[in-house]
Amino acid sequence: MEENTERDEVYEQFMQDLQAKKKRQVKRTIREVIMVVIILGVIGFVVWFLTDPEASEKVSLRKEKAPVAYADIPFTTKDVSSMEFAIAGKVMTFPCTTTDLYDAGYSMNESDAKIMLGKPASLMIDGYKAYETAICKMEARDFKGEFDVSVINTGTKETAAVNCPIHTIWFDEQFMLCNGLSQTSTYEEILAAMGKPDEEKKISSMKELYYEYGTCTIIFSFCDTYTGMEGKVCDRIWMTID
Repeated sequence: MEENTERDEVYEQFMQDLQAKKKRQVKRTIREVIMVVIILGVIGFVVWFLTDPEASEKVSLRKEKAPVAYADIPFTTKDVSSMEFAIAGKVMTFPCTTTDLYDAGYSMNESDAKIMLGKPASLMIDGYKAYETAICKMEARDFKGEFDVSVINTGTKETAAVNCPIHTIWFDEQFMLCNGLSQTSTYEEILAAMGKPDEEKKISSMKELYYEYGTCTIIFSFCDTYTGMEGKVCDRIWMTID
């Protein structure tokens, strides 16, 4: 009787070891299959990438978008007082809306778009009604690029930032004025194209040139001006409305 019991225990242990071994073999086989699939996938991707001339553009969802030449942008005028400008080759007029910027390939940063601006306060500050504003980031959807906008709620209800009118735009490298000026323009080129500024401000090591057109203003900012302005390239161009 004891011998049978011992034999049964040995047999049970043997079966347990056998099942464990089979499980290990199955897991090993699954891992090997997965590795083969991964390797074949990588090889296929490399072959496609090397043989398809447009592969690099297809892989990059936010590829670098080549700047558009001034001559290729369909501006209707070269008169900067029209406040006509282009972002990534898309022509529009300031002041513009977030819809205009969306059509140009940009959308508001998701978290910024949800910012709620309260309705204008009845309190008057220096003769102006106290409006609520927010600075939000616009991001390119299909190429690299971003810039900031200031939105303002002038309505009578609490409104999400994405639905508020744009008050100011701080442009990126894809921006160009209708007279050809951009952030690659030098101090001398700006003065030659724009003439004498309506106002010139010096703040610490920064210099700003203000050009006013009705309720709108174009501002060219230069940093580190203590070394002189000759040949300096504009650090920032922004358009704002009173």
